[in-house]
Amino acid sequence: VNHPNIIRLEEVFESTKNIYIIMEHVKGGDLFDRIIERKRFSQQQTCIIIYKLLSATHYLHQRGIVHRDLKPENILCMDIDNDTNILIADFGLSKFANPKEVMNLPCGTLAYVAPEVLKLQGYGKSVDIWSIGIIMYLLIRGGLPFDGHTKTQIIRRTLHDRLSFRHQCWSNVSEHCIDLIKQLLNKNPIERITM
Repeated sequence: VNHPNIIRLEEVFESTKNIYIIMEHVKGGDLFDRIIERKRFSQQQTCIIIYKLLSATHYLHQRGIVHRDLKPENILCMDIDNDTNILIADFGLSKFANPKEVMNLPCGTLAYVAPEVLKLQGYGKSVDIWSIGIIMYLLIRGGLPFDGHTKTQIIRRTLHDRLSFRHQCWSNVSEHCIDLIKQLLNKNPIERITM
C-alpha cells in the first residue's frame, strides 16, 4: 500500500532462520502514549487525526483490506513534537475481504471492537469505522465510551449502553463533532455511517 498515513514496508529479507521486515523509521511512539501523556486532545487536533484515519481506512477498504484492530497502540506518531502526524500500523489481524464479504473470526481489542463482532453473527468492513469512533471519543473525552473493570462489563456496555456526553469536556465540543461520533458509533452496522 502507498498512503501518507499508512506505515510503509521498505524491504523483506529472508535467511534460513529468520524473515526480516524492514519498515520506515518512526520515532514518535504511538498514539496511546500521547493520550496517557496529554489526557485529552482538542477538537481541532482530534479532527485532524480522525480525518487522517478515515482517509487511510478508506484507502484500505477500496483495496479490499479490513484492518480489524484499529486502536491507539496501532497508530504511530511520526515525530515527537507533532501529535497529528500519524501512521496506521500493525496489520497482523487485517484481512483481504470482498466488498460484501461477511467475516466471522472474532478479533480485535475488546474496548475497540464493534457490537456485531461481539454478537458472533458475522461482520463487514464497518468494524473499522466503529473503532475510529471509539478513538475519536477517547481523544476528546480522555476515556473510553464503553469501559469496564471486566471483559463481561465491557461487552455488556458495548452491546447495550447508550453513548454518554454528560462529562464537562463535551460542553466545549461542537454539535457537528458529537454528531459524527454518534454516526461512527451507531450500534447497528447497517445504519452506521459509511466512508
